[in-house]
Amino acid sequence: MSALLLLLLSLACMLYPGQAQTCRISSVELIAGEATEAAIVAGLIRLRFTLEVIKARNDPSMDAFAVLYRDGFRSTQTSPQSFYGLRTTILPLDGGAFKALDNSFGGSPTFEVWFQPALGYDILEPERIDVEWVAGGVFLNAVSCYSTMIRWDNVLTINPTNITLTGDTELTEYDIANRVGMTWVLDLTGTTFVGTWGTNEQNMIRDSVNTIGIVNQPRGFVAVRSEIIALANVRRMSDYRLEITLLNTGIYDMTGVDEEVLSVCVPNTLLVNGGFASGCVQVAQHVIIRRTQLLAMPPADMFEGVLKTTGFQVLLQLTNDQFKSQVELDAQLPLVRSGWVSNTLAADQPHGWMASRHALLQAVNVTTNTSVGLSNSGLWVAVAPYAAYDLTSGTEVITVQIPNNLLQGRQGNIGFVHGSFTFTVTATRLLLVGAHLRETELFAGAPPPSVALQLVGDKWKNFTQTNSTNTTDAILAGLQSNGCMASAGGCAGWNMRRSTIIPSPETQVTLSTDGSTVHVALRPDMGFDIVADETLSALIPNKFLVDGGEGGSVLSENTLDITATAAFITSDVDLSDKVLRDGGATIRLNVTGAALVSPFGAAQKALLRAAWVADPAPTQWDTHLNELMPDSVIRQDSDHEIVIGPLPAVSAYDLPPDRPERVTLRLPNVLLHDSCTACATPYVATTIPLRIEPYVPIAANLSGTFIDAPTEAKIRQGGSVIQIQMTGDSWAWMSPTKVSELTAQFTSDASEPRGWNALRSQVITYSSISGDLDAGFLFITLAPAAAYDITQNETVSVILTPALTRSQLYQKDLMVGTFTIVAMSATVTQTQTAEGNFAKEGVEININLIGAHFKPTLTKADLDAVQQGIVATPDFPPDGWNQRRQFILTGVGWWQVIEGGRRLRLLGLGDVGSRFDIVETTTLIVTVPPQVLVEGSPLPILATPNLTIMPSKSTLSASFNMAVASEVSIQQATDILLGTLMTITITVANDRLLAVPFTREQIQNVFDGITSNMDWPNGWNQQ
Repeated sequence: MSALLLLLLSLACMLYPGQAQTCRISSVELIAGEATEAAIVAGLIRLRFTLEVIKARNDPSMDAFAVLYRDGFRSTQTSPQSFYGLRTTILPLDGGAFKALDNSFGGSPTFEVWFQPALGYDILEPERIDVEWVAGGVFLNAVSCYSTMIRWDNVLTINPTNITLTGDTELTEYDIANRVGMTWVLDLTGTTFVGTWGTNEQNMIRDSVNTIGIVNQPRGFVAVRSEIIALANVRRMSDYRLEITLLNTGIYDMTGVDEEVLSVCVPNTLLVNGGFASGCVQVAQHVIIRRTQLLAMPPADMFEGVLKTTGFQVLLQLTNDQFKSQVELDAQLPLVRSGWVSNTLAADQPHGWMASRHALLQAVNVTTNTSVGLSNSGLWVAVAPYAAYDLTSGTEVITVQIPNNLLQGRQGNIGFVHGSFTFTVTATRLLLVGAHLRETELFAGAPPPSVALQLVGDKWKNFTQTNSTNTTDAILAGLQSNGCMASAGGCAGWNMRRSTIIPSPETQVTLSTDGSTVHVALRPDMGFDIVADETLSALIPNKFLVDGGEGGSVLSENTLDITATAAFITSDVDLSDKVLRDGGATIRLNVTGAALVSPFGAAQKALLRAAWVADPAPTQWDTHLNELMPDSVIRQDSDHEIVIGPLPAVSAYDLPPDRPERVTLRLPNVLLHDSCTACATPYVATTIPLRIEPYVPIAANLSGTFIDAPTEAKIRQGGSVIQIQMTGDSWAWMSPTKVSELTAQFTSDASEPRGWNALRSQVITYSSISGDLDAGFLFITLAPAAAYDITQNETVSVILTPALTRSQLYQKDLMVGTFTIVAMSATVTQTQTAEGNFAKEGVEININLIGAHFKPTLTKADLDAVQQGIVATPDFPPDGWNQRRQFILTGVGWWQVIEGGRRLRLLGLGDVGSRFDIVETTTLIVTVPPQVLVEGSPLPILATPNLTIMPSKSTLSASFNMAVASEVSIQQATDILLGTLMTITITVANDRLLAVPFTREQIQNVFDGITSNMDWPNGWNQQ
């Protein structure tokens, strides 16, 4: 309709251009209500429009034009909660929102707009309402209007309901705990608070105060809100003002954040015409509560000497709180100390921070932190020197925190003030500086050896400060090795010879100019002699250090090695008298810690030959040494190696079977550079001898009833025998321990959970052993192991170790042999057949056993188990294999054990009198039950492969005995030409009919299957 009116208006303007007049709204009055959000919600606003030239409609058609009046209203906001968004609610078409005041014919110069209630109205900023109408579409007399549009800007500006928050809006944890009289004032504009003011309303105001974006504050503002805002302290001062007085509480505690920001949203239900009950008016101002924090300049990391001799001070500063008074803090020094904690336990550092904390922390002084502006906001903590403080090694990290109970604003709160700092205390380090030493350097003095002791984090006391002799003696005593401590046994190492190596400490020990390093010059000592490497370390009493304090010692964190001169002899093959008879072996001499003399001539080779020592005497080695080692086979390969070989063949070298020889070498010092001619021991002895074994041919073989045919069944049954015959030696005495050693040498190549390796200690026991051990015969009668069960064959290897022989002269393991245990298994001969074969001649199923036997006679229970062990998948009930197998596998001669128990032949006789039927290929899975086996079995045996049964393709054929089939012959059921009774014969191929007589239902099914291609009302199909 509005489009039509616009068109008419446009035509009118074109027809009467010379009669145009100024049509307008002359005034707009707010005659009821206020320009507030609440007035819109309550529907209290009424507007009166006065017109010039044009007139408002006053006939019944005004309702029809109401939509045009309404659509002329515009708004500066477009949200769903604004005037524009709720325009259809505020100005409904059927609610009398538009009213003409003059009912005379020809229209009214004034009309009113009555706003209707809109509970959903909700604005955050002022909203301006304008109107703009198409004159001809809304008003009368608009044909002569100069302008087609009638508008009035800023008909109304709606102010939102607003609440401001003033008062104590910036607080601290200290304020919450201590201040009295903290107040919040809420001032309301745009409406009034509800008149009824009780506990419910007070509680709603309290609950409207929440934190922004912070969760998991177990003692934050929301958690203790009821302690801070008592209901009685939420007061309605006037229609437009609320006042909240806050209570102080020590329970409040902020954790994990620096401040809490509080937001207030006053529920609409507490405001007159507040809108939807679920809404609220958000207060723009927030309250900020700032956290108490520790500020400090932590001390620099330090060495332990600082704590021993000087100590230090640190200033702890607070923000947003104050320390208790000096008197209170003096009384709470133990609480102060509790905030200074080390990362090491007293047990780990017996003289460290935790053990010394009481002596280190003895005084605190409260001061004013001028940067914060609070009295008592600073605390000077003096860490006093404590000479007994001592770290054994490494570092400890001290963490400093302030317990809450030391603060005025947090009394009663457990835990610590937010913020902490750490500093690290490092133990004084003692380093041994210098190259590793060799034995030859200490007795030859070339090059001149020396050792330096360097301190890190401290300095050596000036020798004149104490007593140079005492200091140097302490250094001498502190340089120790891990070698022998007594002279017994010819010990001549560092600990026994250091007073000779350092005979004049006062001249040999010198201090560096910076006081950090002591240099120790070592003198040659021809009596120094070690047979193994030694490690040199230093342990110096702290009192010889500038900041060493009292008691304790500092241990060097590194060591220096003193490498002993050593000789080693090796052979490229295991030596035996046969090897030496055959020749070709090579012996190598290697020297460490010193160099061999060079050239290595005839004189040196003679000394080398004379250095060999063999036992037990008399020895073949001594007898044939010159033959074994002529000069021609001795050569020097390097400064550290002599090669002897290949050795010539010595045919006369022959050892008795029970007399192996041991050969060692005492290498003369004169064959070494820097040799110690005055040493107590004039040679370097090899510690690992060469062993020359008598060659004894030894052999062993396997036999016995088990070895003849090793099967899984025999192990389960037990009683079979393994025989091992040894030649060239005899068996050791078979104690229970020795039998365990023997059993361990029977190892399988498989590791099945119930196989040989898992159960061999049950198969071979102490009671299993018998035989003539002296003569080399060992019999093992296998014990029954019913749990033995393998899924595939496993091969067992048998090893003869020297420990199992009487003489133990043969030094290598001997492979005796192997045997393969045949796993019980079953196979199915026929793998495929057809469903129809069961209905004809029957199907033969042959189950063959490997490693086991069927019982010759099977009971009914056995046969039932055989039937249940043949399962079809998929199955096709109700006439599939699993339902009909007891009818298929039945009758005389349906089972037969043949081939000495190795085969079970089953004959499926065709399910006579039944109805075996499958619609798809099915698979028979054959499992042999343990009860039908002579040997038994822990588990059924799964036969492979499976037997597949394919469904038969049955066909039907029908024959008729009538020559001519006519309507009459059908009526008479007689062949007209032959005069015989008419019959139909149905023949089934690849299947069979069910046994007769048929039931009535089956007969009906046959009739229903004979159909005509024509469907006459009284024809074949119906009759």
